[in-house]
Formats: sequence, structure tokens, C-alpha cells
Amino acid sequence: MKSNYIFFILCFINTFIFAQVTDVVTGLDSPSRLLLNGNDLYVTTSNAISKIDITDPSPTPEVVVSGLNAPTGMALDGNNLYVAQFNGGKISVVDLTASTPVATDFLTGLNTPNGVAVNDGFLYYSDNNSNIVARVATTAPGTPEVVASSAVNFNPVGLAFDGDLLYISNATSNRISFVDVSSGVTEPTLLVTGTSRPLGIRYANNRLFISERNNNKISVYDFSSGTKSDVQTGLDAPNDIAISTDAIFILESGSDKISKIDNTFGVTDLSKLAWRVYPNPTSDYVEFSGISETISVAVYTIQGSLVLEQRIAPLDKLMLSDLASGMYVVVVNETHLTRLIKN
Repeated sequence: MKSNYIFFILCFINTFIFAQVTDVVTGLDSPSRLLLNGNDLYVTTSNAISKIDITDPSPTPEVVVSGLNAPTGMALDGNNLYVAQFNGGKISVVDLTASTPVATDFLTGLNTPNGVAVNDGFLYYSDNNSNIVARVATTAPGTPEVVASSAVNFNPVGLAFDGDLLYISNATSNRISFVDVSSGVTEPTLLVTGTSRPLGIRYANNRLFISERNNNKISVYDFSSGTKSDVQTGLDAPNDIAISTDAIFILESGSDKISKIDNTFGVTDLSKLAWRVYPNPTSDYVEFSGISETISVAVYTIQGSLVLEQRIAPLDKLMLSDLASGMYVVVVNETHLTRLIKN
């Protein structure tokens, strides 16, 4: 039984560290951005919005609305789907409950609207050629109010919210910044550097996932540790991502397709739970937040060799100073795991 478990862990570690990228749908017409709503994954293409059912093993894109002018970012507010038309200089809204959905002008007279997001009754949009992020009320759009702007190579594209904190990908300056939209301060604060043309971003579980188009990878910034690490490399110009409970969907613009990284085994990624392993990376030890009872911890190399096994009580530290530098996998209670970098 123990040997079967070890074999299972070896298989999963291989999948977990070197994730299998699977094509979901190919042959799209210049796809730009993604939006996930339940089982429906929406994608903007050269002049349309289409959707696929992510539960279908071989989905066929269904056109939701066409006749758009270079649609890019999307945001959902109830049954209203907002979409930026980059070359059209406007944001449109689509009623998804209509028998034949149409795109109705919502906000016009813009320059190059790119990313969009809805938060607390406001529609936010980035305009990368105007170097601003602005907002209007969803109920009565008037003159846009600028919430973020900078004279220093701002170039805002992707938007993601955590409460009142708005995270912004700055494509040409290769960084991520943020503003508190409740503060009235419009100068962004620098958060992450060292990316390469970051576009679509998503916030989930105290982490910010970043599609780095020119680095051909998806990376993640962990707010608890203040570090950025790779999620998946070897992609083809990823423009955007969408995250479900068991997969990350990736828009690979260089191949005109949507792919995904699956959680293909029954073991759960620790990053999806309330527990946290920190600091990560580390040089000496890690602690486990969010645990209320003693847990069993096993540490494996990425080749699958068990190097440390110990029971950890709340507030205990797992000492790692004797381990060589490198990447490891921490398995908790034989069911949950996460990556760990030892400096």
C-alpha cells in the first residue's frame, strides 16, 4: 500500500511541477481575452465574442455576438457582459439573456479601451494609449473619472480587483502596479517588476496570476511571501488567463488557441486552500498558517525522492536548513501539496 502511495506521489509531482498543457480549442481568429462565467468560457476574437462549454471535452465555439471592432477585455455584471472595442474607441454591453444578443453602445468617444473590470457599481477600463485607467457608474455612465495615471511609461492593460485595490498590468514597462480606488490617489504604486509584456492578470487566493506574453509563460505573485514564480513556461505568446476550481485556461495568441493546465489527479493543490506555507522561497524554515491541529508533512525533490518527513503542530516550524537549494514539493496529510523553493 505504501509503495502504491509513493508511486502515486511520484506521478503527481511530475504533473504538478511540469504541468501538461492541453489544447481546449484551436483555430480561433486572432483571439484576445478570456472571461469565465460558470462553465461558459468567453473569448474575444478579431470581430466577435464566442463562448465554449468547459465541461465539453471537445467544445465548439458558439458565436455570442459579432460585428465588433477589435474587441479586447470583457467584464460581467449580472447578465450584462461589457466588452471594450479597441479600434472602435468604445465599450459596449451585451444582455446575455436576450434570445439574440446584440452589442449596445455603453461608453463612446474613447481612445483605445483595452481591459475592463466591474467593481462596486462601477465599470473600470484601461486605455493604454491614453495612459489612464478610468471608471463610470454602471447605472448612469457620465464623464469618466480617472483613477490611475502616470507620466512614467504607464501603458495600462490588464485589470484585477481585490476589494478596493486595483491591480494593473503595465505592458511596455514590464511591471504590475496598483491603486486604492477609494483613496483618490491616482499615482500607481509599484508591485511587481521583472515581467515581460504582462497583459491579462487574475487575482485569486491572495495571489496574482500574470500572463507574460513576451516571456511565453504564466507567472504568479504570492502576496504572503512577496515573491513571483513560474506557473507554466513554454507557451506561445499568452495574452490572458481564466481560472476555474480545477484548471487554468490560457489564451495562446501566437497559436490562435485556448489551452489549459489540468489538475488531473485527486490530490489537491495546497494553494487553493486556506492553508499557507511561508516564507516561500525560504533559506531556513517554513511555517504553516491556517492549521488548527497536528499535520503530517513530507518533503519531496522534484524527482520524487522523499527527503524529509515530520509531524507539525500549530505554530511549529519545519526546519529546512540541511536541504540543498532547489525546488521541492511539500505534501500535507498525503492529500494536499504545494511547491517550495529552498534558497
